[in-house]
Order: sequence, then C-alpha cells, then structure tokens
Amino acid sequence: MPLEIKNNHCHISLSDLVRLRTDGYSVLKSPHIGNQHPSNLVCAALGIPLEMVSFTQGVRDRNFHPHLRIQSGQQELLYQAQTWTQFAEIADGLSATEYHQNAVKQVFPQTEICTDMERMQQYPALAAVVLHATNKVIRGLWYRSVSSSGQVSKKTQSFLSDQSLETDLFQFTNTDSGWVIPNRIHIIFDLVYQSLASGRDTVYHLSGPQMVHYINDKQLQADLQLMYDAVRQYIPALPLTLTVCIVPVAGARFTGLQADASCIQDVCGVIASVGLCNLNPGWCKELATEVPMVATSIETGTTLSQYDLQQAADLYIDPWMLNSPLQTVNLAQRLLAQAACSIAAE
Repeated sequence: MPLEIKNNHCHISLSDLVRLRTDGYSVLKSPHIGNQHPSNLVCAALGIPLEMVSFTQGVRDRNFHPHLRIQSGQQELLYQAQTWTQFAEIADGLSATEYHQNAVKQVFPQTEICTDMERMQQYPALAAVVLHATNKVIRGLWYRSVSSSGQVSKKTQSFLSDQSLETDLFQFTNTDSGWVIPNRIHIIFDLVYQSLASGRDTVYHLSGPQMVHYINDKQLQADLQLMYDAVRQYIPALPLTLTVCIVPVAGARFTGLQADASCIQDVCGVIASVGLCNLNPGWCKELATEVPMVATSIETGTTLSQYDLQQAADLYIDPWMLNSPLQTVNLAQRLLAQAACSIAAE
C-alpha cells in the first residue's frame, strides 16, 4: 500500500504540530481563499503554512464566503456570489484572490501563505510530472473547464492529450482559460511536495470541517493510491509507502481578540477542571453564552476573520487549546456549538 492515510489523526496537539515542524516534518493547512475563520488564523499565527484552494464560488462556499468581507461580525458584499473567485475583481483591477490573500499576508508576514496554483507555479517541473503521471490513471479525472469569461462547463474527459496538458490547463499552462485541475491531482501534488520538501515518509495535512470527511471515501482513497504509485514511478526518491496523517483542526477555535482573552480563559479553565464527560447540557449552554466567538458556526459568516486583525499579536490563543489533544479540543468546541444552536432554537 504505497499511500497510507491515517484519517482523524487527533491524539496530538497544536503544540505537537509546531514541534513536528521544528523537527523537519511537513505540516500544511489547505483552506479556501476568502475570510479565514478562527482555526485557520490560529494555524497561521503558529507559523503553519496555508495553501489556499483557489477555484471556489461564494454561492457554494459556506465556510469562507469569498464574495464577502467579514469584519466585526458584519458582512460587506464584494462581488456577486455566483462569480468564480478567480474571475472576481474588487476595485482598480485587484482580484478577489489578491484582496483576501494580501490581507492574510499582512497580518502574518512570517507565515508562508500561497494558493494551490501558486504552489504549482512555484514548482512547475514537479507539477508537470504529477500531471503527466496521473493523467491516464483514473478514468474521468478531468470533468470541468472554464472560459476566459469565467463560465464553467462540465464535461468528463477520460484523459487529456499531451497538447492540452501543455497549453490548456487553467492558470498553469493557460493564463486565461482551460481545464480546471481536479482536486485529486492537487491532493497528490501536495502530498508529493510535502514528502520531497521534508525528506520524510510521513506528512501532516491539516483538515478543516470537510476534508476529514471526504477523504474517508473508499473510491477516492483507491484513486489516490493509484495516482501516488504512478507518480512514484517517475520520482524514485519518493518513499515506497507515504504515511499521510489527516489532522482535524476545525474545532481549534478557543481564540479571539485580546479583549476576549479573559472570558476564553475562564471557559477553558472550567473545561479543564471539570472534564468534558462531566459537562451537562446546562453548563454547555452557559459556557457557549460566555464565548460566542468559539461557539458560533462559521457558516453564519459572522465570525472572526483576518480583517479583524492588524497583526498576529492581536489574536489571543488559549494555552489549554494549544496543549490539549485535538480530539479533546474538537469535542469541546462541538459541545459548545451544539449548545449555541440549542439556545438559538429556544
């Protein structure tokens, strides 16, 4: 089995992930372009690289709301939600991608922040090998293309010709239009890049609320196995077996502005002293009321974003969250989120 996926690898802490990076392991988070919700701000503040998925659409992306600017819990419409992010312009020729990405980079200048396509452009030879190696491995791998005006057409293609790979891949071999590189190729490219960059046979890929679920799909895992094996035929330096730890960090939300520090500390103190198994629904409701920045769903589009920060130091990160196993942190946040929903329904 050339690709061993350890999903829901949650017995480690955020502090452990920072130490792993210091020890030379690759740790990468792949959120979407848009308003970075609290757990991604935490990762950026800890120096964990963010590589944003770029081909998104506001009407479908309920976690990052790229068509909006979210600040102080208020939404400002930047462009129509139906427009694909890479084709949206804000003002004076500034793209939506640049607008959101620049804001994150300004707050976290010491953290590597790029898009998935910028990563491929950064390593074009590696990207070309991955694209050619995987092109004919999975039937129907290519399924959508985009015009220069941003209109997406869905049409399944068994594989692309060499000419199409060299001239018709959107934002890789064709600036304006072409085939959209599929998510499965991006995943394999990232994992290969992580392994080669670190020289390790184990990599850590951090999951938000979605990846930890869809990566469980048996067909997807089978496809990734075949694709990795195909790439390894071209790159002997890759490990025979690459272990991929998918680490869920969506619940790493015991964070806020420095003005919120006291209430977050109090809530984390209660959780630590009482224990999750002893938190009854009544207590959860009380705690959720104390820390709405922790309990409010990111789908509301009202949570903390990069636009609330001037610098990384503006973000308070609770030590309990940093040092507790992510399994504990995620469960605690989920209990408070459920309590907040219960309160809203009353």
